[in-house]
Amino acid sequence: SKESLKKNKFTFFKILEDTIQFDIDFTIKEFLECIEKPINLYSNLDYEVERLFDEMAKLKPHESFDVGIEVINIMSKKRYDIDEQNLYDSAFTFHEHKSDSVINHGNIYSTIIGLCEKFSKDDDSKFKTFINDYSDSYSITILKIIVYAFYVNPIPYIDDIIDFLKRFESKGGLRYDGQIQYWIKKLLGKIYPVLTQYQKDVVNTIILNLVSEYETCIYKDSQGKKKHNMSSYGFLKYSYLRALTEAEVLKQDSLRKVYQELQRKFGVIQQEREPNIVRITGVHPLLNR
Repeated sequence: SKESLKKNKFTFFKILEDTIQFDIDFTIKEFLECIEKPINLYSNLDYEVERLFDEMAKLKPHESFDVGIEVINIMSKKRYDIDEQNLYDSAFTFHEHKSDSVINHGNIYSTIIGLCEKFSKDDDSKFKTFINDYSDSYSITILKIIVYAFYVNPIPYIDDIIDFLKRFESKGGLRYDGQIQYWIKKLLGKIYPVLTQYQKDVVNTIILNLVSEYETCIYKDSQGKKKHNMSSYGFLKYSYLRALTEAEVLKQDSLRKVYQELQRKFGVIQQEREPNIVRITGVHPLLNR
């Protein structure tokens, strides 16, 4: 019986690997059960679960990608009561892109990212469908996948990137520092030189309107008087302008003066590195300097 097979973990997962080719629906059902019900039997099964998903991805990439997104949704719902009016990051929170992270099923997330990046490189319609279905998501975990896939092959998706940028900023997503913002800056630096002037104007307007929560916070000094944190005002905007490269910024009439003023204020800043993990659960972290 299936229950007796489950008592032998190696045999059970080997059978599931063998069923991928001829009964993928059965494999998916059992795989999702492993994710949804991590009780005694499924505790400490990271290796077996990740190995199974890796085999699924090799043999059935489209179906496995859909399952991967379902895994993200399942894990998110298990961790938090999700407020769809705020960006949240509650699955694979300790995963670092392009690293060897294996925490919290990190290999599963890496495989999902790898599949999406391949869809993007291959101009696979699967990626376009994913963009259409999830660009308006509030899940940072899912939105990061889109950004990573944009980055590896941006040119065919310029219009989608601009649309994504506008949607993300409408949720306040660019106003904080984290992994996704870091990769968006890298993406902007990569595509900005090839944008039309109209597209550059859209990007310019978004950047010029950026102000972080940290820059506008009010605090009390030792005398109890309210003070504004003006010393950091404009830093977020400056970080995005620098991402476009100075040569490109100086060509833009709408950006040149602002950039030069901020450059005098903040001077030369260290090259930005991918930040440590930032968890977003409806309450955004302050900008890290």
